[in-house]
Amino acid sequence: MFLVSLGSTLPGGAPAGRTVGVNQVVWDTESRTLYVESDELLDQHTRYVLIVTRGVRDEAGDPVESPARHSDGSDMISTSGRRGTRHRIFESV
Repeated sequence: MFLVSLGSTLPGGAPAGRTVGVNQVVWDTESRTLYVESDELLDQHTRYVLIVTRGVRDEAGDPVESPARHSDGSDMISTSGRRGTRHRIFESV
């Protein structure tokens, strides 16, 4: 797991693509909520996406699967209708 910057929301701010590691992960089974703590402070006015790789395993050691997939097999990712953002994320990774 790691974070990728989607760039600053301010004009002239930091560009997209900077990666930030994750040093702590907590899964709350009851609420089905994942909490992560980044390795470093995140920039204000900057959006980030959390990337979860196929290397993440469940309690039984099995790979965690995406909860939703498109008919073509690609993961569903909410990008608020910004296809260009999705493309840039995958280019960064």
